[in-house]
Order: sequence, then structure tokens, then C-alpha cells
Amino acid sequence: MVEIKSPIEAARDRHKSYADGKLNPRYIGPFKILAKVGTVAFGLELTEQLSRVHSTLHVSNLKKCLSDETLSVR
Repeated sequence: MVEIKSPIEAARDRHKSYADGKLNPRYIGPFKILAKVGTVAFGLELTEQLSRVHSTLHVSNLKKCLSDETLSVR
């Protein structure tokens, strides 16, 4: 059992360290919304540094940010 358990634990530890260090969500922005695409996606004005990122994102990938309290998102 020990011979089988040891490699499995090592693989699990490697996977956990990769996931902890590499896949943590990071938010950047804010970005100007250019258009509503369908019911659950928005087209954003991205910077040149993000030119390789698709500019249309699903709402689950966005965070609400109101720079002016008088503005409202509908």
C-alpha cells in the first residue's frame, strides 16, 4: 500500500502547488464597456497589453465597478 500511496500523494501535492500558484483568479481593469453582446456577454475596450485576449467576456468573468456613483448598470 505504501508503494502505491506515495506516488499518488506526490502527484496530488504537485497538482495542488501548481493550482495554488498559477490558477488564482486575478482581476484587472476597469475597462470601458463598448457593447452588450447577447444577454450574458459584454464587449470591452481592452488595452494594448491585452491585445491577445478576446474582448468579449461572459458576465461571470466581470466584476461591477462604478467610477461615478450616479451611473447605473442595466
